[in-house]
Amino acid sequence: MERKESHMLWNNLMEHMIEDHCPVCSLMKDRTHSAMDNFLYECANLPDIRLKIKKEGGFCERHSKELLLLGDPLAHAIIYQDLFDEALKNLDSSKIKIGFFNKKEENQCFFCTREKKGEEHYTKAMTEAVSDQAFLEKYKESGMLCLPHLKMVLSIKTRNPEKVQQLKESTLKKYNSMLESLKEIMRKHDFHFKNEPLTEKEKEDWKKAVSIFHGLEKDATT
Repeated sequence: MERKESHMLWNNLMEHMIEDHCPVCSLMKDRTHSAMDNFLYECANLPDIRLKIKKEGGFCERHSKELLLLGDPLAHAIIYQDLFDEALKNLDSSKIKIGFFNKKEENQCFFCTREKKGEEHYTKAMTEAVSDQAFLEKYKESGMLCLPHLKMVLSIKTRNPEKVQQLKESTLKKYNSMLESLKEIMRKHDFHFKNEPLTEKEKEDWKKAVSIFHGLEKDATT
């Protein structure tokens, strides 16, 4: 059963290898979006979840905005009524809890904790999946881990060090190709070469460079 689930996860990662986007980021975004849908539809009014979110001081900025885009006034009213009640109590207190108002400082929220577990799960799966040649070839063709997730993959002890090394080499090759695009963009902005148009690849690579360094946090390609 465990092997079957692993292969299903491998297939999910393969399906998210599109146009050299990070498969871990892409899969996590889909999973987080589904989790948010489920949260708004079924979980926002559950007492234990409401209490957990209230104690955490709400969501981080990124997840707050993503949740807002999904709509659902009732679910937001339920959650933010609790947060307002807690915030007003805190403001009336002689000892204000600074952390309650500063989610950036705490760097945790209901969905952040799930994404962290997801990152660990999916990056570990990457180190196992490269043992499958079809998976590795698919990655070389159309996958590219962002730098944070590449570092996570390389830090995991694996039974497939040679295959992971191939994944690393393939990724670095794509990074270097992107670096050449950035250099060309700089060159073409020089007065002497300003009439040379950017290639389609260069038009995309400067945007992808952002997501390579920041992964889920700042994906400029979507």
